[in-house]
Amino acid sequence: MDKAAGHYRNGAIVERTLLAAGRRGMLAHLHPESRGAAGTAAYARWRGLEVIEEEAV
Repeated sequence: MDKAAGHYRNGAIVERTLLAAGRRGMLAHLHPESRGAAGTAAYARWRGLEVIEEEAV
């Protein structure tokens, strides 16, 4: 399994959010053991989205 697939998928989610939301924002459910969610939130901020973080249960 290609470990890079998650990075591409998460990037695509951010890019689609930019297209749909028009640079408004997105909600990130962060789990303490998930690097993917935190990385996606960081990328979204870098792309100019406001990120609202909530802890995943």
